[in-house]
Amino acid sequence: MALSSSLFTGTSGLINMGNVMQVVSNNIANSNTVGFKKGVSSFADTLNQTVSTQSGVDQIGRGMSIGEVAQSFGQGSFESTGNVTDLSIGGDGFFIVSDMDAEASFYTRAGNFHFDEAGKLVNPNGYVVQGWELDSETGDDVGAIGNIIMDTFTSPPQQSTEITAITNLDADAISKSDVMANYWDATNEDAYVGGERYEYQTVIKVYDSLGSAHDVSIYYDKKSGTEWEYMIACEPGDDKRELLQSTSAKGLLAKGTITFSESSGDIIDITMNELTGRIGNLSSSGVNDDEDIHFTIEDTETMKEDGYGFELKFDGTEWSLSHLLFDENGGNIENQVLDISTTTRRTITPGTDGIYNDLGDYSFISAGGAAPWSAGASTPALGPSGIITNTANVLEFELASGTVIRYDFDAAGAVANDALSFTLDAPTAVKNYPDATISYSDGENIYIRLNNDDQEDDVKIALDKPSDTGDVVLFDINAEKDIHVQGIDGSNFVGETKNGNTTIEVNDPSVMTIDDEGINIVWYPEEKLWRWGNPDVAAQEGNLIPEITYSGDAAFSPSPFVITPSPANPGDPSAMTKYVKDLQLAYDNVNGTWDWNMPFKSTGEDIVDEDLNLGVVDAQRTITPDATNGVFQDAGDYVITFDGPAPAGGGTNWGLTAAPAGTTINAAANNADVLEITLVSGTVIRYDFDSSVSHNDSITFTVDPSPPTVYPDAAITAGTNVNINFDGNGGDDLTIDLSGAAAAPGAGSTLILTVDPDSPPEEYQEATLTGDQKKAMIDLDGSGNEDDTDDIIFSFTKPLDITGFKDVSLIEFDISGSTAWKPIAKDDIRDTGYFSFTADFLGGDNGSTENNIKFDIGAKFDGANFQNDSMSTTQYAKASTTVFQTADGYAAGDLEGVDIATDGTITGIYSNGELIPLFRVGLAKFLNNNGLYNAGGNLFRETRDSGDAITNRPGQNGLGTLSPSSLEMSNVDISEEFVKMITTQRGFQANSKTVTTVDDMMNTVIGMKR
Repeated sequence: MALSSSLFTGTSGLINMGNVMQVVSNNIANSNTVGFKKGVSSFADTLNQTVSTQSGVDQIGRGMSIGEVAQSFGQGSFESTGNVTDLSIGGDGFFIVSDMDAEASFYTRAGNFHFDEAGKLVNPNGYVVQGWELDSETGDDVGAIGNIIMDTFTSPPQQSTEITAITNLDADAISKSDVMANYWDATNEDAYVGGERYEYQTVIKVYDSLGSAHDVSIYYDKKSGTEWEYMIACEPGDDKRELLQSTSAKGLLAKGTITFSESSGDIIDITMNELTGRIGNLSSSGVNDDEDIHFTIEDTETMKEDGYGFELKFDGTEWSLSHLLFDENGGNIENQVLDISTTTRRTITPGTDGIYNDLGDYSFISAGGAAPWSAGASTPALGPSGIITNTANVLEFELASGTVIRYDFDAAGAVANDALSFTLDAPTAVKNYPDATISYSDGENIYIRLNNDDQEDDVKIALDKPSDTGDVVLFDINAEKDIHVQGIDGSNFVGETKNGNTTIEVNDPSVMTIDDEGINIVWYPEEKLWRWGNPDVAAQEGNLIPEITYSGDAAFSPSPFVITPSPANPGDPSAMTKYVKDLQLAYDNVNGTWDWNMPFKSTGEDIVDEDLNLGVVDAQRTITPDATNGVFQDAGDYVITFDGPAPAGGGTNWGLTAAPAGTTINAAANNADVLEITLVSGTVIRYDFDSSVSHNDSITFTVDPSPPTVYPDAAITAGTNVNINFDGNGGDDLTIDLSGAAAAPGAGSTLILTVDPDSPPEEYQEATLTGDQKKAMIDLDGSGNEDDTDDIIFSFTKPLDITGFKDVSLIEFDISGSTAWKPIAKDDIRDTGYFSFTADFLGGDNGSTENNIKFDIGAKFDGANFQNDSMSTTQYAKASTTVFQTADGYAAGDLEGVDIATDGTITGIYSNGELIPLFRVGLAKFLNNNGLYNAGGNLFRETRDSGDAITNRPGQNGLGTLSPSSLEMSNVDISEEFVKMITTQRGFQANSKTVTTVDDMMNTVIGMKR
């Protein structure tokens, strides 16, 4: 029994040594197999046989068996292949491949992959590599793991959403434009804005959603020491924005300012205004935001004029045009008649509602007393406050709309039978568009006809969301001409402001929203101040001639004065641009006319026909005017003769041959060297002679009262009334009607009046004017903010004279206004930190192809201030230059290749230069790699022993990273296998000897029988 057991023991050794040799042989056979993991075998003894021994019971072994054939998953060496889709894993993990037909997954370390004819990334077995699809913009994984199939071989275009322009702007540059954007002209193909109008330009290429490229230009010009303005524009032909078509502003996208630190040259502030076009000042309340409202212009020919204040309201069913709010300048008032015995000033405070309920004829009558005023019987119902102030000096009342009208009387003019009346006629929807109507509307559409010439709609409005009751849309219409211009136009300089002495600086053009012509500002050197010179506005308000006083013959009694211009009688006051206090007129009862009675002028304009009959003697004349008296009593012919009649002190002095009564010669200055005459008014005329005069030498002249200094060409027209032509051109500018006087004025009768055109411009009533001989500064919107007091600055290279030059200087200018520019508030950029402008290169309906592009110059708004990036736009004292610029977006492109990163990202390389993330190769790991089932073909399958596959991206959760263009080779070590082969062979030989020895022993046993 023991011998046969020994035979079987040796046989087990032979059998299992052979199996081990098979493992070794397999390892050697796969020593060059990609990703192969060598097998490692181990032995185990078999069950022991129990035998009796002298010491008791012991065990004898029964041979051996294969304990385990495991695989070593140690890292193999990498071989570079040059094929980008060959992948190797540096570390733990398996590639995942799938049999699409069987929907089965396998795992492998062999990364010899390639794209097949269908775009699948496969292994040599045709199984598809597994991974995640990636977001083309963010590179993030999208969805669950799946097949990597390259089915898009063309890169779709991506429209640009951001441009970055980092520049240095020369700190030593000088301003070349008052407002650079005003000089943009889309019709000038040679230069949309001349190079002489800006300091520096840079161009960036951007793309639309179809992949077409467009050049966006950024222009820079210096405004002042640390402030620059910029302008963003594209080619006019590329600009398809609906509201800019047919205008010279096509292509102009945005403008703004950049403010730098004086010390560091870094950005401290940025502003931006976006050009909206023919529709401006858009605002809304209700369901639809401004971005949800889209305008289409059907007929630009009907939009030739500016129209400010369109207001649309929705009642739940349809939209209506609300009527214009009351005009604070009184444009809603017609047929006003002021039967008042004193000068009146009218002010208006518009209410918040339209003036539907205000229509009608108004009259107010004074019956005297403490509360003299009452409304006439036909006057429409007033507002809740009725007559607010009712005195002899003030009448103030509220209309039904909430508008308050106030009349201030310069004197207690409300006596019995005084009256005022006016008409509020049917107001227009908007000035210049009296016939505007809504032809059709619903919750999402509004069709407007601007005139009644035809039955075609001119403006269509589309709303993205259905409207609710009470929703409101407000907007303006901007005329086609100079739609983008906000600035000073038509400047005219008089006096010391001319001959290139004046430069214009417009600091805040955004406040210039309305056109206004013929604005005047006047410098008064003797008073050292600036005043407005807008007589048309002052006349409309009743302030141009604030007072007239009469002295003289009581029988004349010229009150009340009826003057033109006045609110009731506009006339033409345009020549009365300069302020004159106490302009005096005197009545010449001999000639029956009125003449000037201003104080004598030191410059001698009042002296005419002067003749110095002094032989060879030269004389120097000086005049000391009496500032309190007029010169009328001095008028007449003067003859003064040396040794003349009735000499005061003998025969060597001057005597009056002819002069108005009351003229005297100063006895202390009456000799052959000097002559000093005191006129009736108190004015002193002195002649100093270079040498002594001789007997019968004489001086003759005529004193003719002259007009005020500021109106040297003014003339009084003869007639019953006082008619004054202030500029010497055309007809009379001011008429004082004296026809109602009881009698003709007597000798010594005088009129004293003030001409006060010091009223702000008609369209900018809140404007303030300050300055000195160096600058005149205008705050157009009257905000008075510390950073907003100088919207317009007129600077003088040579300061205006305040001593020698006594005539006034004047600046006349127009304001070109527009509401086509939309200021972007900093609150609107809190989320992104950057301003954006809107471009439309394709012209889709309702703004469907508009593109908002972020503008980055290297500073980001943090909610309170702009913070400069490590690379940002600067103002240094060196040439303006572009430091860095780029834009996102790209054209369409064809796939030219792929690149695979260590994290498994497969990036497409396209002919348009774009690198777009497409897929990410996935990896899997198992808790027990040795539990995997070897499926052949370098593939493994998961089993219950291996556990479920845990998938993740390379480099995460303990997984290795990828090495592209390389393969992991077999981890078989030939030398180790040869050693195992030798030891296995020796073991096999030894076991075979056991069998032969047992065989000999059994032969011996058999031989015992013999």
